[in-house]
Amino acid sequence: MALSAPLSLAGGGVSGRVADSTESVYFEGAEIEIVELRRQTTSKKDGSFEFTDVPAGEYSIKVDYLGAKTLTATVTVKHDQRAVIDFEIGGEEALIEAP
Repeated sequence: MALSAPLSLAGGGVSGRVADSTESVYFEGAEIEIVELRRQTTSKKDGSFEFTDVPAGEYSIKVDYLGAKTLTATVTVKHDQRAVIDFEIGGEEALIEAP
């Protein structure tokens, strides 16, 4: 009986950081969501967040932090690549970096 390894269904990823406009204050506990996939995570102490195994496509990323305006940005995930998006609370903007 021959055994074969399962096909890899791993996709790309989305990661980033939630900080103030000076990038000297990082926001722990911000809620980050990939809206179309209904996947959520919370930012760590250093403001970082990460989603793995994200299928290729275009997604809306939403960030909520108590007392701040909800931020939304669009990011494109390519097969087996990581999209990086940083959010600024107080500056109300998102910075998207190409992989």
